[in-house]
Amino acid sequence: MLSALDVLVSAPTAVSWLGAAAGTRTIKILYDTSWTAFGQDHEPFAPNCILATPQRRGDWAGTFAKAKEIIVTP
Repeated sequence: MLSALDVLVSAPTAVSWLGAAAGTRTIKILYDTSWTAFGQDHEPFAPNCILATPQRRGDWAGTFAKAKEIIVTP
């Protein structure tokens, strides 16, 4: 089912990893930075998984705005 999606927006759970593994463009919504990204804007072990990280910890409005921007950009 995940591979049938155009884009998947998910919290940092197994769903985001499974969607990226299925080849679906995945956006992971984060509260803070992700240690699994090693400082990058995507997951190195799941290149289809783009991270929507806040400018400052807990900035949900900024994080969702960034996710929206990622969705509308091909």
